[in-house]
Amino acid sequence: MKKEKIKKKEIYLLLLVSIVVLILPHLLRSNMSSFGYDSYYHIRSIESIKEEGINQKDNLFFGLRHFKISPLDILLSIFPNTIFLIRIIPFLTGIISIILYYEILKKLNPKKGLNLFAPFILLTSPIFIYSFSVYNEYFFSYFLILMGSYFFLNEKIMFSLIFFGLSPLFNPQCIIIVIIVLAILFKHFKEKTTFISFVIITLAFIFFLKETNNSYSLFDIPPTNEFISDFGAKIGFGVFSLLLAFCGLVLSWKNKKKYYLIYFIIFSTGLVSIRLDFLKLFVDMILIAFGSIALYKIKSLNWENKKLKEYTILLLICGLIFSSASQIKKISTDPPLANEQTALHWLNKNSDENSVIISHYKYGHMIQSIAKRTVIIDKLYHDTTKENIRLYNSTDLFNSRNFKKINKLINIYNITHFYITKEMKKGLVWKKEDEGILLILSNGERFKKIYDFEEIEIYKVKKIEKY
Repeated sequence: MKKEKIKKKEIYLLLLVSIVVLILPHLLRSNMSSFGYDSYYHIRSIESIKEEGINQKDNLFFGLRHFKISPLDILLSIFPNTIFLIRIIPFLTGIISIILYYEILKKLNPKKGLNLFAPFILLTSPIFIYSFSVYNEYFFSYFLILMGSYFFLNEKIMFSLIFFGLSPLFNPQCIIIVIIVLAILFKHFKEKTTFISFVIITLAFIFFLKETNNSYSLFDIPPTNEFISDFGAKIGFGVFSLLLAFCGLVLSWKNKKKYYLIYFIIFSTGLVSIRLDFLKLFVDMILIAFGSIALYKIKSLNWENKKLKEYTILLLICGLIFSSASQIKKISTDPPLANEQTALHWLNKNSDENSVIISHYKYGHMIQSIAKRTVIIDKLYHDTTKENIRLYNSTDLFNSRNFKKINKLINIYNITHFYITKEMKKGLVWKKEDEGILLILSNGERFKKIYDFEEIEIYKVKKIEKY
């Protein structure tokens, strides 16, 4: 009875803290728009399903392409107020996911230090905060995987298989996580399955990497500002959680035979996750479990200098909070900003419905969703295409001062407008104010600047028969 009361208190505390952490990005945001450029693809997908049904052609992408529709988009299309849903669903699933994570760890290891510290450390994780604040491709799949794991550990195998089976439908890439999680769970119940689990995970990884459309080397490590949140990564690990995880892994080494499979999973998925964002939350959840071991050990050890112990724990807690606060601040100021929305609403009212806009691919979904205009490249094209011809052509166009080449590329895609931001001029596309086509746009007779407000410029292409 006493244990049940303690457990209830722990769950209530987790609920309270998770609500505070996950609601802060929304409260700090200066406008009611969705977080991030990518979420606008899903907004448009949901709106399209509402208006025209499933499997519709994407009319705001130049050429033939159908919407890449998620089952979650279909479910959300039943309800009104798309923007509200896009913001509330990750929030709600994040709160439930924290409780599931707590319950799963309690089953896997009943030690209080592990199953209580780990969820609180996870709540400070920049990856977790991002995953369940910003509507993205993988958050719902993780929620389903956690549900599947919870039911599996509670011996509700049928429910477990349903949730595991549903997860890849929402993000096909997450099938690799389902396979790994099932291998871990089987190994937990039957120690003799360790070798089989190794083989299954290895084969799954080989197949996954073969099918993944990536041209980089796994050992070509990107700069830290691409995978460490404290150094600027959008979806990155926290420095202090990594430090705790390292200490936890060192402490676990005395029982290394028990953890061989986990070490292999951390190494393999960790290496790949540096490049593939959807794997980062999975790696983070495992590392945080080890980090909680380290924090519990630091707390429970008898130190000769008690002040040093207190300062060490305080430093670690402050470091974790700093990482989470920094991420919350970044998300709350995530684009689109007010000036971008103003420019695109203006473009919607002051351009023809058949207009074709060229900009950096990261702005594509936002242009389609807010301005309701066709683009030639967007984030989906960048991430999924194999031939890259439009990316090469857009780069050529942006960097060219050759009138003949510029005219040819404009005619190929029927481009009517250029959408240019300060970020594009400061390194995203160009490094100098008069680099490439910027000089031609400013001085050429083919283009007319029709919008220039708060560091966003829009140029209209004049119709000239011969140039």
